[in-house]
Amino acid sequence: MLDKANRLRRDADFRKTFKFSRPATSGRLSLRVAQNQKLLKLESPVSRFGIVISNKIDKRAVRRNGMRRQLRAIIRNLLPTFPHGYDVIVMVRECYKFPFIQVEIEKDLRDGLKKVGVLK
Repeated sequence: MLDKANRLRRDADFRKTFKFSRPATSGRLSLRVAQNQKLLKLESPVSRFGIVISNKIDKRAVRRNGMRRQLRAIIRNLLPTFPHGYDVIVMVRECYKFPFIQVEIEKDLRDGLKKVGVLK
């Protein structure tokens, strides 16, 4: 589980991130990254993440939640090296083959973040 400070929770935060970002696709993921000026003014700015998985991807909640758990674990591992002050929305465009292979999901996520210019 991600810390509350690292989660996008409010609908207004999701809307703001969608409004001020452009999509970048990587493999089966689509990312939207926006720099949050409000967070940069804080003493200890953090980056926040939101995960969106539609019912169209997989009808079974168990599989959607499994993908969500895998993404959260990958994000938790990325946090120490991730720059501060960004809002990131990760959307799954296609279902990964079950059982989920974490390396495959992590590669797509890293490639997308590099494409956006957040990671090097």
